[in-house]
Order: sequence, then structure tokens, then C-alpha cells
Amino acid sequence: MKESIHCECCGKKEGFRKSHERITHENDTFYLCVDCSQIVYKIKDKVIEKNQSLADELATKFLSLAKSPSEALLSWFDNYKTKIGFIVHSTEDKSD
Repeated sequence: MKESIHCECCGKKEGFRKSHERITHENDTFYLCVDCSQIVYKIKDKVIEKNQSLADELATKFLSLAKSPSEALLSWFDNYKTKIGFIVHSTEDKSD
């Protein structure tokens, strides 16, 4: 019997004629559905276009889809953002 594959982000199960992208990060392997994968690729496109505000919105959307994100997913996503040159804005208040 085939093992059920689900999206590590949103939890969507692999359906008929819909495949999930296999992600290998460090010692972990997990899957992203087509919808979540598209968001990740759109983030990269916006970084390349130097449209940081849309890249931020898409990153927030990706993380909001994750009901209870695993450490593997969060670690991979942080690594991915670094790899594509995503600028992380500090959320600390610097007004002293």
C-alpha cells in the first residue's frame, strides 16, 4: 500500500494527478504541494525583481498556511530565504 504523502506546510494530501515536490534538507525529507511550492517560487521571483514588500507578504502567507510548522520546514525555509537573498527585516523597535 502506498504511503500517504501530505504537504508539510498546509497538510494537503497528494491527490489524483497532483504530485508534491520532494524537499530534502539536512537529514529531513518532506513534501510541498503545488500551491505551497508556487508561493515559494513567487518569493524568489519577487526577490529577483527587488520587490521586497511583495516578497514579505508571500513569506507571511506561506508561513500562515502552516497550521503547526515542523522544525524541518522552518529550518528549510530560513535556509531557502538566505539562499535566494531574501532580506529579513528586524522586528525590534530601535527607537531609544
